[in-house]
Amino acid sequence: MYDIFTNFFKDNQHLFPKHRNINTGQNHADNISELKLVYNVQFPFGYCFPISQFMFYYLGGYGSDYELRCIRGIPIDIKGCEHRTTHWFVVNKLTGEIIDLSKEQFEKILNIDEYYKKGRKANFGFPYLKRGGKVYKNTVPSKTVLKLYEQFKKIYLNSQSEALEFYLKEYKSL
Repeated sequence: MYDIFTNFFKDNQHLFPKHRNINTGQNHADNISELKLVYNVQFPFGYCFPISQFMFYYLGGYGSDYELRCIRGIPIDIKGCEHRTTHWFVVNKLTGEIIDLSKEQFEKILNIDEYYKKGRKANFGFPYLKRGGKVYKNTVPSKTVLKLYEQFKKIYLNSQSEALEFYLKEYKSL
């Protein structure tokens, strides 16, 4: 059902920022560096947030039937060392449907299905963000999400999101 989006993200990986490795042992870049020693780590590893945030806003954002959620503190064992990570996904509040287009990153590591129930409503800057002196009622999408959306619209001409259109116009007016 969401193959169009999954394919779009894979075909447009160049629009995602590179992971920064700051050697804290507690971020995606560090975990990915360790995982690369054991597994063939490829996209979408570490990109669950922008993918999920895109889907959340594309599906209507705040005021819709969807919620952006985050699972914190997921234990990952890499070569006998326990790491902790987070994972982002979208859930339909009415049906409970999980929309997780980066789920495959956990296939060889753990069963992420066991952790969805621990997910909580979240967003970066949640619940308020101030940009250019303007306070938005809800968190705005990241610039990465808006870049992805602009490219998505070029490819899928008849596919628009009211929520993302609003924020795209807001960013351009700042």
